[in-house]
Amino acid sequence: MDIRTHQKLIKHGQLKQSVYPVKVKSKKIEKVVSCPSIYESCKDVSQKFINDSLFSIYFSSTSIHKNLQPFWGKSFDHFFLRPRILKQMVLMGFYQASKVQEKALPLLLSNNYQTCLVQSQSGTGKTLAYVAAMLTKIDLTKNYSQILCIEPTGEMVHQTYELLRALSLDYPQLKVFCIDNDEAHQFQRKVNHQIVIAECGANLQHYIDSRAFDIFYLDIIVFDEADLIINKHKKQVILLNKCVKRSCQFFYFSATYDTQSKLFIRNLATTYAEIGLKSDELFLSPISQFYVKCTNENKYLALKTIYQQVRKGVVFVFTYSRRKVVALAKLLNDDGINNFFIRDDNDIDDRMYVYNRILSCQRGIIITTDLWARGIDLDPKMVINYDLPMKVSKSSFTIEMYLHRIGRTGRFGKGGVAITLVQCFAEELILKRAEIEYDFSIRRLTLDFNDLKIIRNLCL
Repeated sequence: MDIRTHQKLIKHGQLKQSVYPVKVKSKKIEKVVSCPSIYESCKDVSQKFINDSLFSIYFSSTSIHKNLQPFWGKSFDHFFLRPRILKQMVLMGFYQASKVQEKALPLLLSNNYQTCLVQSQSGTGKTLAYVAAMLTKIDLTKNYSQILCIEPTGEMVHQTYELLRALSLDYPQLKVFCIDNDEAHQFQRKVNHQIVIAECGANLQHYIDSRAFDIFYLDIIVFDEADLIINKHKKQVILLNKCVKRSCQFFYFSATYDTQSKLFIRNLATTYAEIGLKSDELFLSPISQFYVKCTNENKYLALKTIYQQVRKGVVFVFTYSRRKVVALAKLLNDDGINNFFIRDDNDIDDRMYVYNRILSCQRGIIITTDLWARGIDLDPKMVINYDLPMKVSKSSFTIEMYLHRIGRTGRFGKGGVAITLVQCFAEELILKRAEIEYDFSIRRLTLDFNDLKIIRNLCL
């Protein structure tokens, strides 16, 4: 069924229209001209928005979105994805769209907006949404690079590649190329693959500067974990926005955005659609949150006691520094507890070895820094914050990274457990403020018999 037939059936009452209530309101925002002085000049742009119980959807136009209304729906066949892609999605167990997929897919598949900004909690299917859109919009008859997907880490590059390959099994002619920042990366003289998945950084820049990878003819650029990429590689994001053709679309995905990142994206856009979470919905309710108050001396003992309650599954332990990762891994090895540790200075092959081992056996304890706090889809039973996530520059607590850390568990609505070890009243107060600001509950555990029984039952 094509789009016009679909609209006629709705008009004559032969097909039920699945549309959310629309509220229209005009609003002025700042529109800023991009580099070299990104925040110097301002311009008013009209904006309208749609609200529902979970998301706020913003549009820069007052009429374009009306063409998208018939395509809101909960089943993937509402969105005119390629039939072979739909078949693979069903075989992989994806039958119905999640909330964010339901909202985002109509915008991603349309050509009405140059920029789409999507915000949704960890584990709600953002990757599947943009990969399905990429595979639907690609022109397989053209043998040049059409889509660039940018990830913040090498692990996420390979993770996205595996999902893309699984969904495109019926398209053997599709050519995909991966670029990571590994020193052993084999540079190609010419990249003409239809889809390029790249880690943001030096190696991607080398391909662009040497013109081995021609970005001018790109139709779509996707930024996963966009706020992290913008904060670390702002110049590269600006370059990609300025050196492509005008019709190129930009898709930005993340669970969290600060105000500056959102403003930065809006300033680079001509027309945009924004799907943003309300502040009290940044947290996924299936995750049970706890904290344990302990001293620095018995902190390791608390960790070991908690881990012993998890009889099966994966456990992530997040620490603040590389040095603590190694020290903690050594203590666990001395006590006969097998573990894996991941640091950002590890070789990508070593990190992928750990990733594949955990993926295949689905059990074990992983000691890591915030490198694996975003995007890694291993679905652990429990996340333990051995240290609170802190901003390196200001040595202050960052709630965004806390949400990303605990978002490794409880994915796709499954239950999960997040436990934070705090050493003093100041750290306890930080968690209390986060409770109030984001409307969730963090219960205190004393690790007595009843508390340990609660942990065991939650981790079954």
